[in-house]
Amino acid sequence: WSSDTAEDRLEHLALPPNTHLVEVGYAAIAFTLRDRLQLQHQLVGVDPAPVPTGSTGRAIYTGLGPGEHRLLISDGRDPDGMDHPLRELLIRIEPTFLQRGWVRASLFAALLLLVIGLVQWRLKLLRERERMRTEHIKQVAEVEMMALRAQMNPHFLFNCLNAINRYIVRNDREAASGYLTKFSRLMRNVLQNSKEQLVTLKDELDTLRLYVELEQLRFNERFDFDLRVELEDDPAEIRVPPMLLQPYVENAIWHGL
Repeated sequence: WSSDTAEDRLEHLALPPNTHLVEVGYAAIAFTLRDRLQLQHQLVGVDPAPVPTGSTGRAIYTGLGPGEHRLLISDGRDPDGMDHPLRELLIRIEPTFLQRGWVRASLFAALLLLVIGLVQWRLKLLRERERMRTEHIKQVAEVEMMALRAQMNPHFLFNCLNAINRYIVRNDREAASGYLTKFSRLMRNVLQNSKEQLVTLKDELDTLRLYVELEQLRFNERFDFDLRVELEDDPAEIRVPPMLLQPYVENAIWHGL
């Protein structure tokens, strides 16, 4: 910015945004002392030391940022001239729209909200993926459990009925009736428990006992078993998936005898 208009006591200078060049000329008015005056200027925060110019001078600055700048003009012969300047010019360069404080604060707030939104969206996506993965694992486990139940029923049903039929053929009505009762209870327990996701440990152990007793019948009492439970909690208060133990016991009986 520059102006050809002379100003006797210019104290404030307002410049538009994006002002890249500021040029201020000054001169002494005392004609009798004109040749003896040694003026100097200093832009506070820009010039590290006063700039001597003589009786006239020009202060030229480029690249000044928006805001207020103090230009001091003093007598160079006075060691404390800048503490008591002859003139002080306050130069204000208006900021651009994007340089305004409230605009920057708004942009920062918008950016912060965007980052927070992206983080929350990412966390929600990860939680949804984890929920779907957990649900998938649960469904696989349920299918596997249903498969284990289905694997037991066909061959076990056939073997038990054959064993009970032997007692009927032998006319051992008491033994046939006892085992048939156990078989009916076992089938009822299996069918009832298969409809539940969790059953009490007590019901699971009762079903397991009936199963092993019927396996004893099939193997003609060739093995004994003792079912022991050592728990601090009541088995009736503990819930487990149905038919959780039977496949392991069946495997032990079939491959261990």
